[in-house]
Amino acid sequence: MPSPTDIDDLGGPGVPLQFSEPISWKLGRPPIAISTLMKRLKQLLTELCELEQATVDRQSLAIAARDLCAPALMQHKDKGVKAFVACGLAEMLRLHAPDAPYTAGQLRVSFSPPYATGEG
Repeated sequence: MPSPTDIDDLGGPGVPLQFSEPISWKLGRPPIAISTLMKRLKQLLTELCELEQATVDRQSLAIAARDLCAPALMQHKDKGVKAFVACGLAEMLRLHAPDAPYTAGQLRVSFSPPYATGEG
């Protein structure tokens, strides 16, 4: 019997994402503390970077992919959070290529450059 990390010729189960910590929150709920959020995003990014496109179980990426494109994260006030989110989105695109897990509308939420917001 094949192990859960084996890929069969029909695109069977692959290596699953192990990360399961929450990185987003619902409106009306208190946001995750920046230090906790940064730690979780770093952990997620580290694991995403270690996964290989050819062997990853794409279904196991679904929750993290959805949470990474949450407006609360993409428009977060902390630049470090935004940087980790941008890198996480890039890794999700790499792992899903050529089938992006995001629509153009989801990615349209901008990471405003400092000159556009009057900062810096």
